Amino acid sequence: MKIKTQKIFKASFYILLFLSLFIKSIELNMLVAFLIFFFVSSFTSNKYSTTLINLITPLLLILLVSFTSGLFYDAILYDVIKDFSFFLKPILFIVLGFLLVSRITDKNFIFKALIYTAVISATIHLLELLVFTINNPFSVNRIRGALGRDNFIELFALVILFVKSTRIFYSEAIIKRMKLFKFILIISFVFYFSRTMFISFFIIIIALK
Repeated sequence: MKIKTQKIFKASFYILLFLSLFIKSIELNMLVAFLIFFFVSSFTSNKYSTTLINLITPLLLILLVSFTSGLFYDAILYDVIKDFSFFLKPILFIVLGFLLVSRITDKNFIFKALIYTAVISATIHLLELLVFTINNPFSVNRIRGALGRDNFIELFALVILFVKSTRIFYSEAIIKRMKLFKFILIISFVFYFSRTMFISFFIIIIALK
């Protein structure tokens, strides 16, 4: 039974990676992530660490402030819900990521899958950025609209590469290419022009130290 549940957790982890990379719709991302969350939660009891609570508390405060400030302006309900989902997404993915990581016993699988997927994603993002800037005038809004507003797989991979305590799980191939992987991920990270990603990165780094 344990082996079977491990396969389910690993499959859920792959689905989470797929969502972040290929599904651009925030609403669809949220829906599938919630389904995975409830599905994985049904197999085990949920005990959340103080690290996770400390991690998501600042993001919850940002979400609350954003939602509260939006009440003082006239806005279409759809836009309010979309903005709320935009700030809720990193919180949901962090909780779901922690949930899956704590359940999967093979930590090498997690780090290899996450880091290699993130580096491939960052490389594709930078190539698309190069093609876009060659064929279009430079514009932050246009770049974000065409290439994506965030990428939390790259965010988590970058955090992992900067946190020393995770290095015991790295394969030899990752250790040899760590500087190159960091460089690719940092450049791609910057060109998302995402305040949410920057804030999340520093909050996670501080919470894990």
